[in-house]
Amino acid sequence: MGWLDRIAECNRHDLSGFLPFEVGEKRIGWVRRSLAERLAGRPEVFAVGAGSAGFAPALDTPEQRTAALAGIVREWHGNGLLRRVSGELLAIGAGMGEPPLFLIDRSAVQAFGFSAVGVHVNGYVQRPDGLHVWIAERAAGRHSYPGMLDNMVAGGQPAGRGVQQPPDDIQTVGSAGQRQARLEVAHLRRQAGDVVVRHVGRVGHDHVRRGRDAVQAG
Repeated sequence: MGWLDRIAECNRHDLSGFLPFEVGEKRIGWVRRSLAERLAGRPEVFAVGAGSAGFAPALDTPEQRTAALAGIVREWHGNGLLRRVSGELLAIGAGMGEPPLFLIDRSAVQAFGFSAVGVHVNGYVQRPDGLHVWIAERAAGRHSYPGMLDNMVAGGQPAGRGVQQPPDDIQTVGSAGQRQARLEVAHLRRQAGDVVVRHVGRVGHDHVRRGRDAVQAG
């Protein structure tokens, strides 16, 4: 399978088996119909109709939604429906730069089809024979995409930490770089103090992972 085939696969999705998950009139996610049936059994947290799912009307603040979702995540993890809890909260909003509508554990984001924001860093060096790009290999023990090729650094953005402009970028990328590529913050700066890490654009995609049940999507 070639590179363009992989790009097409990342954008290949059939939403006929999903319901939009909405807050107010804003769609913020997609849930499998099988998961929507489970959500309907918790009317104190979720409101599920024929054409959409969302939060119960009483949960009308970010704090209330966050607390309710934390309870759902603990419940699913306790009964084995969710394989793990990361302990890292992601902020979910209606779009880039929008205020958070709630926070949710990273491990449950994909089950709800929420959009997560991450930083991806490509590293390269110039050698006598030309340009060389740093390609990483994910650890065999990772829960998602084990052993597959990846960017030099890639990590989701936890709540409270955004990607702005340098020097904020350095701290944001640095935490992931230390874990994944043993890059210290000092390695991301030139000796003259110029920032090496720069924005080059944003890319979004929808991807349906096959062969997963409704809850263990993450």
